[in-house]
Amino acid sequence: MNRKLPVVAAFVTVFTATSALAWWGEGDNDGNKEHSRYEHRECGKKGKHGFKGEFGHKNLKEYMTREFTADEIRTLTSARLLMKGNPNIKVGDIKANDKGYTVAIVTQDDSLVKELTLAKNGMPLERFEKIQERMEKKGKK
Repeated sequence: MNRKLPVVAAFVTVFTATSALAWWGEGDNDGNKEHSRYEHRECGKKGKHGFKGEFGHKNLKEYMTREFTADEIRTLTSARLLMKGNPNIKVGDIKANDKGYTVAIVTQDDSLVKELTLAKNGMPLERFEKIQERMEKKGKK
């Protein structure tokens, strides 16, 4: 029993010392406030690292009023399909309508996969309308 006591005491000492050092160094990170957990909470409020979204309020309004041509919509849709990484699908016919564009996504042998309804700025129409409604509600207040 006397042989186990120094081993246990050494283990407890090492465990306690490392735990205390880890706990002590967690707070301010050597004075670097950039990586402090309290600073990150403030960054989210300020939008310092993009937590509030990609667009500011002014840029979002400009983006919502932007209008693309059918060729530009074809390029944007092709780029989105390319990013998804499916080489068997491509952009088919693009038809203009009063709210935006209807884009046909087809396979390489021209069989229809899906039809997308896009606003004139290239955004999905449902999302575009929801954002417009929120902007109108904020504008009325």
